[in-house]
Amino acid sequence: MPFFELLLIFLAGLAGGAFGTLVGGGNMIVMPLLLSLGFPVIETIAISRVGVLGLTISGYYKFRKKGLVNHKIAFFIMIFAVIGSFIGTNFVLTVDDALLERLIGIIILVMIVFTFMSKNIGMVTKKLGKKHFFIGSFLSLLLGFYIGFIGLAAGAFLIYLCIFVFGLTFLQSAATIKIPGFVSSLVVVGIFWFNDMIIWDIAIILFISMFIGSYIGAHYSERLGNVWLRRLFMVVVGIMALRLLF
Repeated sequence: MPFFELLLIFLAGLAGGAFGTLVGGGNMIVMPLLLSLGFPVIETIAISRVGVLGLTISGYYKFRKKGLVNHKIAFFIMIFAVIGSFIGTNFVLTVDDALLERLIGIIILVMIVFTFMSKNIGMVTKKLGKKHFFIGSFLSLLLGFYIGFIGLAAGAFLIYLCIFVFGLTFLQSAATIKIPGFVSSLVVVGIFWFNDMIIWDIAIILFISMFIGSYIGAHYSERLGNVWLRRLFMVVVGIMALRLLF
């Protein structure tokens, strides 16, 4: 593979890791690039999940040191997300590539709708009851399936789960999702590896670059704060919309 293309992948991993660890969706940069370079859809999904492993490991390390990880909620989401990701990954291996590409487009449109939610959400925490954990278990299962199925902007969806259902702030959510994100991605990578779907030289480059990018993003997270994280999230969704429409 040409050095210039490898460099592009590395830089995309840095950028994806940096903002992906804060607002989710780091593979929104990585996956379109890999697809444009000619990688098949399923292999692209597999490679990007290896990169996410690097993102979640690095991000968790930095966020845990800052005391932002809610381990109770993280492990609760993880249990259901792992089950869903196992089912979703086995399902994606049977789906046509063209259908997957159309689904990615639909998912991006759904993300746009979420940008018009309440301005106060993600700014302050809220008290939790049994209903929150009941709803959270169901949605975690669905998100786990999605992580195994496509995984595009999965971190963003997990952040929304933490904000809307579990009442965490943007910073707390970005930190907390690293645990379910890592374990779910590990399950996905294991299944893809077993089915010989991972192009390891590219995957390792992406793992390293997203690890570094995530470390940088998490390091400067508190300087941005919840308000600027929300704005950054809005910008990311807007870019996705423009890319889809034009």
